[in-house]
Amino acid sequence: MFLFVALASSAWAGLVWDSTTVTIETQGSPVTRNAEFRFRNDSDQPVRIRGVKSSCGCTVVKPQKDLYGPGESGVLPVSHKPKSGSVPRRYRISVVTDEAGGRAHDLSLIVQGEPRLVVEGRRMLVWEKGEPRQPKEITLRTKPGDSLSLTGAKADSDIVSVELAGGGSARSLRVTPKEGATGRTRIRLQSEPALPEMDATFFAVLR
Repeated sequence: MFLFVALASSAWAGLVWDSTTVTIETQGSPVTRNAEFRFRNDSDQPVRIRGVKSSCGCTVVKPQKDLYGPGESGVLPVSHKPKSGSVPRRYRISVVTDEAGGRAHDLSLIVQGEPRLVVEGRRMLVWEKGEPRQPKEITLRTKPGDSLSLTGAKADSDIVSVELAGGGSARSLRVTPKEGATGRTRIRLQSEPALPEMDATFFAVLR
């Protein structure tokens, strides 16, 4: 009986994955990234992929073909459109096959969205009521060797003036309030290529 079970298990070992988890780095860029899951059919029978589903429409998975013979290897390509922000995200991919009448293989795509821009300090500058309307700065740093170029900054309203000071990998976003002005405004950092909106947005509050 034990021998029978062992042989049956071996016969239906099915798809075996090099890794069920793949990680991609976006560096904070919204550019589509590609990844792949590699596998092989370790059974002595053909295995058919019946369907593939992902937990997010931002992740597209398309098998190269449906049927894999005994001992045959394959690749499952994945195309991912990153979301804004630097928080790591995990997406589930389910691969359904005809192994032993039906089996689901659970895969994980981990997206590391480490930002390309390092912000030292808070993204919101505040001038309290009665506080002198002197300029304040936020230090911005790009990573060595990164092609990201900071080209300027623009405020949504005219209660402040903004400029990008310095050069190289360390820059300063300098914000100067207009005399007598109050209110709140959004400041957008301009760059080439463009940063995700979440990473390029700052605020100034004049009380």
